Amino acid sequence: MGALFSVSLWLENIGTRWQQVNQVAEQLAQNADVATALSQYPDAMGAILEFGSDAVEALAQRFKVVSEGNSPRFWMESLANSPLEEGLGILEVLSRTYAEIPENILAADMVAYGRIVAATDDVSRITQAIGVPENVVARARQNLFLTEHEIPIGPNLTQRAFFAPDSDIADLWMKAMSNNLQALESERFKRILAHEYVESRLMEMGLPFRSSHPDVYNNRTGLNLPTPEHFGAHDLAPYAYIERPPFTVWETRLNRSSGDLTLADDLSNLDHIVSETYRIFMGE
Repeated sequence: MGALFSVSLWLENIGTRWQQVNQVAEQLAQNADVATALSQYPDAMGAILEFGSDAVEALAQRFKVVSEGNSPRFWMESLANSPLEEGLGILEVLSRTYAEIPENILAADMVAYGRIVAATDDVSRITQAIGVPENVVARARQNLFLTEHEIPIGPNLTQRAFFAPDSDIADLWMKAMSNNLQALESERFKRILAHEYVESRLMEMGLPFRSSHPDVYNNRTGLNLPTPEHFGAHDLAPYAYIERPPFTVWETRLNRSSGDLTLADDLSNLDHIVSETYRIFMGE
């Protein structure tokens, strides 16, 4: 029975694989630009076949985008020169929905995010490199690279989407993975981790990522700017840039004082910051 079951499972896998190959072939027949580019970089085919037909459609859409560094050659070389798991990560990031307009997302940042998504040991390596709690790095990673969020795109409008790849985050994460952060970069990176961790915890506790209330857009810039009545986890989390104090948004836009609340250099007090933030702003 065991041998028969193994043969049956093998045949089922072969059938699934054959169906997937056919679906990719059908998509290539409908997307000549991708088929032409792929003919010049056959080593890229492995990741595309493994990912499935959605990879062809994602590549076809990206080929149409006019932005810095974006070209069929760039994408084919990135896939052809990457190990399979990294290639799958790149295609995963490429196929996602973003609230940002495509022209504003750099191709190199998408590839970097794909490699981060594919990484399996980055959390432990970063924890050892910069000396912060492992759960902080793990939650920040989940929030930044692996989770869809309800992102405001206008008054009373949100879109479920991933955070768009960001050049600074991609650069700092990759450097942290290889323990190659300079002192100032390490400080910047820790602030980003603190922001993402607290933001994620507050969203878990029920706050939106950012408010979509019309009042946050009722300003001369038309940008999403929080008010004392309408804000989200992004606005309450420690400010992501070291050029300003961690709780600068509280005091400049939300009419709240952070009192003696501080951000520990090793990020060991983030859970305390979460509970105090929730108490101050939500009254609990």
